[in-house]
Amino acid sequence: DTGPVANVHYMAGLGLINCKRFEESIRELELCIEKAFDDSLAPSVPVIRTWNPKHLLANAYASLGNEKQAIRYWEEVLPECKKSSDPFHDYARYLSSINRNKEAMGILIKAMDAGLNDQKLWELGSGIVNSYPELAAMALDWTEEAVQYFPESDLTNVRRGEALMKNGRYLEAIPYFDRLTSRGERNATAAQLICKKMMDQLSAEDHEKVALLQNELKGWTEIMDKAPGEFDRELAEQLIQ
Repeated sequence: DTGPVANVHYMAGLGLINCKRFEESIRELELCIEKAFDDSLAPSVPVIRTWNPKHLLANAYASLGNEKQAIRYWEEVLPECKKSSDPFHDYARYLSSINRNKEAMGILIKAMDAGLNDQKLWELGSGIVNSYPELAAMALDWTEEAVQYFPESDLTNVRRGEALMKNGRYLEAIPYFDRLTSRGERNATAAQLICKKMMDQLSAEDHEKVALLQNELKGWTEIMDKAPGEFDRELAEQLIQ
């Protein structure tokens, strides 16, 4: 008796991951992979013979902080994965979480090269390139393409605006925050105020918003102070009361 069949181990591993019991899930998923091609009278779950169990293993190891094993499994998965962007997305997100941002972007580019032009990949990349000053130049290129492919995405629009801001292109940045500003989103409104202040174009209506957005304006001032583009901190601080 070899115990439960592969699909039972798979469902157990998946359930344990959902319960955040990652160490236990790893053993179940390893047994699933080990038994995936065994003869069995039980109905087989087709996914057990694909890259999926290894992808779950990679996520489990990542959740436990086991960088070596997580990367090992993702590197095995990617060549096998032709139609799903999920492993590329999760791998890139993990690499970014451990400050391997250029490598993370490399994984996203690899996904694009494989024809996986998914919105969530562009949105993740837009967040990564905007989070690190050393990627500011790449942020301009990446977000420009992102809004071309997904012009209706709130996230790609605001990330495009952020990239332009951080590179000192304030006038171009303003319209990309409009989608969120029109719905009263405070951070987007504060970003537009910073842009207008840099160009000395604040209106009377804009001045009325300043007192209500002090925390957001302080946050943007700190962010922009680390950005590579031209930024006058003293001018921005005139908005902070």
